[in-house]
Amino acid sequence: MLSYIKDRFLRRRIERDEREIKIGFTVSALLIVALLANVIFLNLFIINSVSSKSSEPIAVIATPAPFASIATPAPTPSATSAAQITPDKSTVVPSSYRDYFVNLGSGSNQSTDWTDVAGTLNTIDFGLYKNIKEIHLETTTNVPTANGTISVRLFNKTDNYAVWNSERTVQAQSNGDLLISQSLIYDVGAKLYQVQMKSQFGVPASLLQARLHVVAQ
Repeated sequence: MLSYIKDRFLRRRIERDEREIKIGFTVSALLIVALLANVIFLNLFIINSVSSKSSEPIAVIATPAPFASIATPAPTPSATSAAQITPDKSTVVPSSYRDYFVNLGSGSNQSTDWTDVAGTLNTIDFGLYKNIKEIHLETTTNVPTANGTISVRLFNKTDNYAVWNSERTVQAQSNGDLLISQSLIYDVGAKLYQVQMKSQFGVPASLLQARLHVVAQ
């Protein structure tokens, strides 16, 4: 009798364990199916997102072309080379004009009479520029003490004369002053040019920048 009860107890225990194992396998299978479904859903979502983005039109931002009217003339055939020309992108001119900027350099002095500004000597041939409309000397000066006046001009060292209409005189300023000359009367051919400056009271004066602005048609 005891043996019978013991066998019955063992069979029930085995049946219960089998049910628990079946339930465990079922739950595991359901979890695996759910994970697979989730992975498939995510893949489909990513594929749809990529394909929808690729089908959208791409916005193109138009980039303005370089200023077509600015060009560099051919180099002078003489032994001396023309000054480097750099366009000033902030200058707006009619499309029918061409702008050239010839850098002359910078320097300082404190003479009460016309004196060469060291570092502003350059050889230029205006004959390289076709259909010149006008040429201006543009300079920026600075006098820390702001005393008296400051004068600037362009001097032709080759022919030994001050270029006509290049001279400008203004009240000295400590925060910098832009001077633009009248339209120059110029010669063609390779000439050696230098900026000259004088200070009314002989106080130190700086030439921050000097350049020639050539406007051609």
